[in-house]
Amino acid sequence: MAIALTSAEPIVIDQGISITPAPGWDLVDRGTNWVTLADTDAGTRMRVTVKPAAGTDVVAALQADVANEVANTVLTNLAPSSGIDTKTVQGRNFQQAARMDYTADNTVGIDTTPILGVFMELLNPSNRMSAFIDDREASVSPAYIGSAAQAMINSML
Repeated sequence: MAIALTSAEPIVIDQGISITPAPGWDLVDRGTNWVTLADTDAGTRMRVTVKPAAGTDVVAALQADVANEVANTVLTNLAPSSGIDTKTVQGRNFQQAARMDYTADNTVGIDTTPILGVFMELLNPSNRMSAFIDDREASVSPAYIGSAAQAMINSML
């Protein structure tokens, strides 16, 4: 069961990193260092995991987290639909970002749903804290991070 939240209630994920849900997004699951938020009306979900990074290379951190995600989830037929884009961000918690758009199949039992998504890594190279984000939707539109999802990501910076 989803927990309805308003955009004024930040959710602490781990290590002092929090995310502020956008209106219409609900907390649907959480663990010790991760949360899953969803906008069920739009068919979109975002999972954010906060953890120490192995190093200071944001691309290497993203690649390692994507490999781990694929090995431990129901995603099959994962195919990048873009290269990895990197940028510097001005944040208190994170200073580097990398993203990769993808297509995949979400297979549960005999049901397979094609999805579009974005993997993103936020990294603080000074303390090696990272946030791995998987924003996905069942859609036929191009993969993108919508304005609500981008606002939530910005709230973690």
